[in-house]
Amino acid sequence: MALLVVLLVFLVTAIYVVFFCNLCDTKKPDKLKEKRFENFLLKKVDLSVRTTETQGKKKTLSPLERLKQEVFQHASPSCTGTKRVIVAYGTEYGFSREVAKKIAERLSQHFGTDSISVRLLNLLHWEIVDWKREELTLVACSTTGDGVLPNEAKDFYDGLKEKFEEGELQNLNFAVLALGDRGYPHFCRAGKLIEETLKNITGKESIVARGEVDQEDWPVIEDWIDNVIGCLDNKDLLTVTTSADYLEEALDMKFGTNDVNGYVGSTFPDAGHSKENPFLAKVLERRLLTKYELSDDKEVLHIELDLSNSGIQYTPGDALAVLPTNCPKQVERLLVALGATGEEELSSSDNSPISLKNILTYNLDIKNVKPELLMFLRQCAYSDNDLKVLDELLDVEKGGLSKKNEVLRGYLASREVYDVLAEFSSASVDLQKFVQHLRPLSPRYYSISSSSLVDSNRVSITVAVVRYELLGLDRVGVATTYLADRVDIGNRIPVFLSKNDNFRLPSNGSTPIIMIGPGTGIAPFRAFLLERERMGSTGRNVLFFGCRHKDGDFLYANELQAFVDRGFLDLFVAFSRDQPKKIYVQDVMLEQSAFLWSLLEQGAHVYVCGDGTRMANDVHEAWLRIISSHRPGCSREDALEFMEALERNSRYQRDVWIT
Repeated sequence: MALLVVLLVFLVTAIYVVFFCNLCDTKKPDKLKEKRFENFLLKKVDLSVRTTETQGKKKTLSPLERLKQEVFQHASPSCTGTKRVIVAYGTEYGFSREVAKKIAERLSQHFGTDSISVRLLNLLHWEIVDWKREELTLVACSTTGDGVLPNEAKDFYDGLKEKFEEGELQNLNFAVLALGDRGYPHFCRAGKLIEETLKNITGKESIVARGEVDQEDWPVIEDWIDNVIGCLDNKDLLTVTTSADYLEEALDMKFGTNDVNGYVGSTFPDAGHSKENPFLAKVLERRLLTKYELSDDKEVLHIELDLSNSGIQYTPGDALAVLPTNCPKQVERLLVALGATGEEELSSSDNSPISLKNILTYNLDIKNVKPELLMFLRQCAYSDNDLKVLDELLDVEKGGLSKKNEVLRGYLASREVYDVLAEFSSASVDLQKFVQHLRPLSPRYYSISSSSLVDSNRVSITVAVVRYELLGLDRVGVATTYLADRVDIGNRIPVFLSKNDNFRLPSNGSTPIIMIGPGTGIAPFRAFLLERERMGSTGRNVLFFGCRHKDGDFLYANELQAFVDRGFLDLFVAFSRDQPKKIYVQDVMLEQSAFLWSLLEQGAHVYVCGDGTRMANDVHEAWLRIISSHRPGCSREDALEFMEALERNSRYQRDVWIT
């Protein structure tokens, strides 16, 4: 009997140890799992859906079929005898696509597919559209960072201007819903640029006022859709077509049946890589740039990837997008909150089968909570206390789901999906409906810190790893810990290029440049310096860099000093915590006021990269003070006008982000 008890205790202990280790060990990646993931990436699967191979009870659509399904989901089967509309979207992270789907859905519900055929199209495919035959296009377009067009919309914007003369598309009506973030100075700039172009080539005004949406303010979006529907109810803008829709044949001609890693592949050899068709780049190098000993220390990595045979050609100023996976520990934590094993079978976006664990690991954002998730939980909860708290958070008088609801915004800002489920534990959720209330897992963008002139087959990025505690639990950055913990040297990761034509070196190598980049904001400037040196540029290179400690997080210190020793760089540094009084880059700029003004007078180009919440504004204010102090009789308004002129002439360029 005693021996039986001992054996039982040993068995229970072993099970606990195995479970605990699997749940908590995120610092040391599971080699077998990572190898499986690499194999998974190399199989012919749709990485935008990231389904694993299953025995499968449902038919998995081909890439072209998936694309057609999205385009014609809200169109009549034959598309004949109906009026036609194109709802187009340009997106970087996926929200504009979600909005465009809602627009198409609302139009279809209101008018019926037998009356209006709504075709949903990514602006990436704008060339297949015969714009002279179209009568109405509704465009939902996001703005990336501070006023940059998303990659998927750049060719559309440039192509329309090149292809059509002023007033040439007289048959086309349009309306634009611009999405952005009011934290940036150039709020909704991409949508504004597209609207101006459409006005020019059609010679018309928009059918309704341009919508401007701050982040994900759904009430504003719904109001804009209501305005569009009201306009179509009251104005006779569309005619009934009798011919079959040419778009289906155009899709066949452009994409055919090419299958590249499970993606729709262009028949053109220069189609390149994108979010839908990423390149699987091998990790060649990963090294720590900082002294990382205590939890408060900065953990910054230099990572190099192999671009051989990718066809990717990058320019300093561009970014590399990484498609990450969620942390296994965070996924397991969420599964516990759901009371699920993870093996439950769900349907992916193309109706193919996928396990709950896989869809949470590869497809969905489990950190950022959509307000609609709370509304969904309100329908599933039965505890009086849960219902009371949810009603308070969703109170219509406070703004409901809109951005005006400060209580809701504050709550969501300090919660992840797990926290919400744990707090409203009485909610009994349908798993398929639950995942439909999560955002898609977005790519993460990192400024490229290398020059292709040094090695065209290698690209480097500089990554600040995010680890923190929230509500008593350890949390991690999705992509940064993916790169730091869950990927090994030799593994392949899905990437694609994100070009930034608004952050470019001057074409004349003799032009001086002033670079201001604290922390990882130095990344593109390392690329600038490498590029300028290889090109033999003679213009003066001036860099203002800031960090906490000289001996702790002075990124690329030896490389920068080597540039200085060769007489190629003027380096000014601010170590904020190496003395009692904190010093930042803007303070050092003011100390070099006369020098900076002299460079501006010589035609210098100014570049700022890094945090857009405080640093970019503080640096901008420093410039205003410098200009005001060196131009006789210059007021603040005059200095602002001077800076705006620099920006218009591409002499003041910023690549900043808000976290």
